[in-house]
Amino acid sequence: MVQVIINKFSSIVVEGNLRINEGDSVSFVVDTGEKVSGILMKICGGKKDRKLQILPDGEQHEEVWALSQVTENTLTVTKTNVQNEEVEE
Repeated sequence: MVQVIINKFSSIVVEGNLRINEGDSVSFVVDTGEKVSGILMKICGGKKDRKLQILPDGEQHEEVWALSQVTENTLTVTKTNVQNEEVEE
């Protein structure tokens, strides 16, 4: 089970100091062994039951996965959403 360390607006920081933002491409393995990868559309749920709303790669439907279903050390950000980054001019 992955635990949230910091919860701030449309992003969270999970164990291992990994920051995940809405719009990032993420991948993880759930407790059934299924690998999930896609775009993080929304972070939802309460502090104890945080959920990730994912648009899987190549799909047109969204899936909701509880962080409690995510196998430890499998959650990765494969591509950061550049719209969330500040751009210096």
